[in-house]
Amino acid sequence: MPLALFEPHTGPVLDLMPRLQNTISQFKGARTQFKVGLALQPEKRWHEHERSGWKDMVLVYFTTSKQTAQQAEKLLVQHGWQNHYIAESWNIVRDNVILQQSHEGYYVYVVLS
Repeated sequence: MPLALFEPHTGPVLDLMPRLQNTISQFKGARTQFKVGLALQPEKRWHEHERSGWKDMVLVYFTTSKQTAQQAEKLLVQHGWQNHYIAESWNIVRDNVILQQSHEGYYVYVVLS
């Protein structure tokens, strides 16, 4: 399951946070490490992660708001640490220049080892 064919959730991020966390838990299984990131082109981003050794990528959330996408990313990383598994943000800093540009929408995703 390299890039999961899963319809990402949409809507108010704070209302959806329990669903997003549950989605990650379902795909994470026994694995203890994942990274959360933002993507404008998920297929392209998956190929980058795949070359780095990640096994799976799941699109968990979609929004047209950059601020909402960044909020979802931050909350999911915090959730990971609170539940004692390693969660990192992939591109809060890395893609800051790209994320400042206007786009059709932002995918929040998780890659799993």
